[in-house]
Amino acid sequence: HLMTIHKLTPSKITLIVLMGAAIAVVPALVFAPEAPVLQEFAPQQPPSQTPHAQASFPSATLQGSKGPVSVTLEIADTPEARSQGLMYRESLPENQGMLFVFEQNNQGAFWMKNTLIPLDIIFIDETKRIIEILPMDPCRTDPCALYLPPSPYRYALEVNQGFTKQYDIQIGSIVAF
Repeated sequence: HLMTIHKLTPSKITLIVLMGAAIAVVPALVFAPEAPVLQEFAPQQPPSQTPHAQASFPSATLQGSKGPVSVTLEIADTPEARSQGLMYRESLPENQGMLFVFEQNNQGAFWMKNTLIPLDIIFIDETKRIIEILPMDPCRTDPCALYLPPSPYRYALEVNQGFTKQYDIQIGSIVAF
């Protein structure tokens, strides 16, 4: 309502604008066929009652300044597995991660709703080049932060927070998997 806008402070107007942008983006993420589903819209059940990632455990090799490092992967390549992600997990073994695989380039956001462990997310393009690395903290209160790279990605790899710093993994590196 235009009549109430004049009573708002600049910070409230900024908040409204930001909320308006989020409202405009969220439906596209939720209803786009291959976009990652924000975990708010994912099943709110413990992992024993929800779909899991693929049972096979291939690996990926990332190149850091200290040399190559191998990560054992769980593959999330279905909408259900991508929605579940690492929600409700109490730990993630060292040098293990979850690789989110999309059939085409994606621009959807990730968040940490119902995710109990801090993670690094590594966004990877269709050439398997790292385009962004972001630390993600568990979301304890709503609204949860959104994490997305500046350009489309084909894969997203979640590992324990601090992994990318420990091995000095950099944007621009190629990931082999």
